[in-house]
Amino acid sequence: MNTRTSCKTAVFALVAAIFIGAMAPQQAFADHQKRTIVGSWMVSGTPDFGDPFENIGSFHRDGTVVNSDPVFGGGHGVWERVGPRRYEVRFLTLVPPNNPFFAPNVVIEVRGVVRLHRGGKTASAPFVTTFTDPNGNLLLTTTGRIELTRITLN
Repeated sequence: MNTRTSCKTAVFALVAAIFIGAMAPQQAFADHQKRTIVGSWMVSGTPDFGDPFENIGSFHRDGTVVNSDPVFGGGHGVWERVGPRRYEVRFLTLVPPNNPFFAPNVVIEVRGVVRLHRGGKTASAPFVTTFTDPNGNLLLTTTGRIELTRITLN
């Protein structure tokens, strides 16, 4: 084999290695998403009474969760893996001033066990929500179901 052919082969091998190396982290991330709840999700909820709702939730690798609701504001909490594709979630929201439904500083607690569906693009969970006044007195408990759809670039 001559030197010119050897150089072309070496350059081709280097370009191929760089390309494959660049693609591997993206594939690893996509595979990781199929197995974990980490990421951001559109949430559609159907309470057992009342109107359906929409919000956005983000699950972080450190076990924290942040929720954004257009009526009640932002919620913060935690999640933990409790089984294959199952994650226990708890978050709290403080009702902001001028809310049309509850007085300021009512604490909303949401709990549920989310089941990540095969493929990792959707998930679902039954939920229990409690509303307590600033002194911890129970005002209301409600239940329902949520469906989650992963937010992706595509």
